[in-house]
Order: sequence, then structure tokens, then C-alpha cells
Amino acid sequence: MKYIITLASLLLATPTFADFSSLEKLYLSKGGNPLAFKHLNCISNRLEVEKFENKKVKGQLKGWCNEITNGENLIEISRPDTAVIVDYTQTSDKRRFFLLNSTEGTVQSFYVSHGRFKASRSNTTLKKNKNTIKEIKYYNNKINSNASSSGLMISGKRYQGKWRGNEGDKWSLGIYGIEKDINDNVCERSVVMHGNYKVNEAGENEGVKIMSSGCFMMDYDYINKLVDRIEEGAIFFVFSERESAFSADHYCTNLSQLRLK
Repeated sequence: MKYIITLASLLLATPTFADFSSLEKLYLSKGGNPLAFKHLNCISNRLEVEKFENKKVKGQLKGWCNEITNGENLIEISRPDTAVIVDYTQTSDKRRFFLLNSTEGTVQSFYVSHGRFKASRSNTTLKKNKNTIKEIKYYNNKINSNASSSGLMISGKRYQGKWRGNEGDKWSLGIYGIEKDINDNVCERSVVMHGNYKVNEAGENEGVKIMSSGCFMMDYDYINKLVDRIEEGAIFFVFSERESAFSADHYCTNLSQLRLK
């Protein structure tokens, strides 16, 4: 099904999202990308749609991936004042995971891993169809690709799976992709946010020491607090070379690729 939303209808609609513009200076001071922020502002100020069509999952994760929809097959942005920007145009030795909250007026930044894409976890040399621990070049939406996906997503529900940490009390967070053929397989691929001991915020030259199978791996010491702040209905925007090639108003005027309801 195709959904047609005109620019005029967006301009006439009453914005339902928070205004993040006041956080721009703070975001940039923490090393944020100006264009990524413009994309977020476009999404939050101009996109009045709150609900998106979920891609139904038929495989092993059918129950989990469809749970958020409550039988309606919809994903809802229910935390409009909270947004994540993951800037994969930066290397992993930078704190490139940005958590913004417009109500509190805060921006926090953290280390985060990226997917290895067909490479072994120990790969350190960038070759064809391989990423390094430090640098990501390849993205994919296919099942079993071990790749990161980019674009506009929404945070899902928390759960405790195999990434519970030594204490057994660490949460993971589901993520839902809403760009057709770009990231709409992330739930079925189990691309989630979870902790890992090889991602460390504790000191200089720590950062990320491992690649993932596409997941957003964070410091175990921070993961539960992050889940608390992001869970269920926050904008989750992954900025890559693809999005850096877009004009700043891309998400205002090119909505047909989204699973809109």
C-alpha cells in the first residue's frame, strides 16, 4: 500500500513532535554532525505522522517483533521529546551515539559499535565487504548480513535475552525500522541495543573494541539507564553516508519510503 502525503498537508498540520532546535548548540559542542541535526529537526517539526506500519515478521521472532503493535500492526512515536542520533560517519573512537531530550534540554553522547558485515569479529583490515572495528563502510538490510542499517527507526520494548551481563540484570532494547527496503528488517534480524564489556566509557583510549552483528552495543554500565530513557516510542535516527548525501529537507519532502499509516 502506498501513502501519499503532500508538503502542503505537512505545513498545515499542527506539529505533534517536540522542538529540538534549542539543543543544536549543545549537540554541536559534543561533536555532533550539523546535517544529522537538520534531518532530526525536519523529522520532529514537520512530520506530523505518529504511527507507522510495522513490517510483519513470519519467522522465529514473529511474536517479539509484532508484540509492540498490540494487534494493530502499528508502531507509534509515543516519546516525541526523546531522540537518538547515531552518527556512523564518525569512527568508533568517538562518542557518536547522541541522546537528546527536548524537555530536559540535555544532550548526552556515548560510544557505540557497528556491524561487521560478512567479516569476522577479529577483522581489523578494511577489505571489500568488510568493516573494521573503527570504521564502517558497508550497510545492509538483508537477513544474516551481520551489517548495520541506517535511516529512520523507532525504539521498541525492553527485554532480557543473552546480553544480560555477569550480574544477569542488564536490559536489551528492540528497534523497529520504518524505511522500506532500507532498515525495515532490523527487528527480524535481531538488530537491537544491548551491552557489551568491550565497549567502555571509563577512560581515554577505551571506547569500542569489537564489532557486532549489526546491533548497537553500548557500555554495560550505562545500558540500563539508556533503556530507561529511550524505551518504546523514541525517534532513533542512524546517520550514514547515505543520509549525508540527502538535502536537509529530505525527511520533510520525501516520505514515500516510510511505512506511514
